[in-house]
Amino acid sequence: MSLRVRRFVCEEESCKRKTFAEQVPGRTRRFGGRTERLRSTLVSVGLALAGRAGAPPG
Repeated sequence: MSLRVRRFVCEEESCKRKTFAEQVPGRTRRFGGRTERLRSTLVSVGLALAGRAGAPPG
């Protein structure tokens, strides 16, 4: 699955943020960098492994 969003540019000099990404309800989160589907999958994997994936072997 591919998701495309629009990027907007603020040309106002006093604006601290110069670019803005379009938000898609239920699919994206502000400053997320991941889709909601990927985030929920990662949460499920983390809960299933209970932190064992990051533990030293032994």
